Amino acid sequence: MTDTCKILSLVTRERDFERLQCLTKVGDDEHFIVAETIDINQVLQYWIINKEKDNIEMKTSQIVEGPFDIIKFTNRKKELGIAYLNFQAKIE
Repeated sequence: MTDTCKILSLVTRERDFERLQCLTKVGDDEHFIVAETIDINQVLQYWIINKEKDNIEMKTSQIVEGPFDIIKFTNRKKELGIAYLNFQAKIE
């Protein structure tokens, strides 16, 4: 990706564990993070991270769900009981 991409990471004292690149929007509650990214082809993609599963011993692919299109993202949020969880910040 480019140098201007914003990255979402799990940060510890020792290092950062990258979770997503090219973040455009993010939202969270006590248990989940929802994110929107834009890929190299300028396509919006949507992601869900379960905070309770996120730890340094797991690979990103084990923690982050996605990419989803908007329809699958909305359906997955309903399945997880977080349909109310919206984006709270636009990343520029």
